[in-house]
Amino acid sequence: IYYQLVTFFGGAPYVTYNDYYTMEPMPRTSPDDIFNNLIEQLKVDMGNMEEKVTGFVNNSEKMYSLSKDIARVLLADIYMYQGKYMEAKPLLEEIVNSNRYSLVNAIDNLDPTCSEIIWSQAINSPTRARANDNVSISYNNDLCIYQTYGDVLLSLAECETMLNNDAKAKEYLNQVATTKGIETTS
Repeated sequence: IYYQLVTFFGGAPYVTYNDYYTMEPMPRTSPDDIFNNLIEQLKVDMGNMEEKVTGFVNNSEKMYSLSKDIARVLLADIYMYQGKYMEAKPLLEEIVNSNRYSLVNAIDNLDPTCSEIIWSQAINSPTRARANDNVSISYNNDLCIYQTYGDVLLSLAECETMLNNDAKAKEYLNQVATTKGIETTS
């Protein structure tokens, strides 16, 4: 959530567990400070997370045992937002090299249990907060897809482009385009 707040609004009040119980107004924390805290938290948390597929989260046990890949994608997103493509690339490559995921030819309406989903969650009921959710894909109004393998490949293509590795970037882009049946141009 803090990643989204910073990318949408810049600085935001940064509330820690200890701050949660105070009722005092909080000043905005700088984006760099928030990102630095998130990076450190994710690095620590990854040490306690498993190398596995989380996929479709449909119960509390799965919600509290998310995979290391979820943290890798979020950490890579933070690095990319900061222009740190060299730091993001190995995180994304770990996901690709794990061979835990594969692209599927569907463009929309991914099945909740398909091999492309890194993290999705059931939506119990529509809420006003979810009405404008721009960071996920809805599936039959019952599923929120947060991270996919296709997103990882496209992020890797962006990293490679920004690191002047255009041939490798095209390779990742073509994997997605070919599987999804999307025509590419020069």
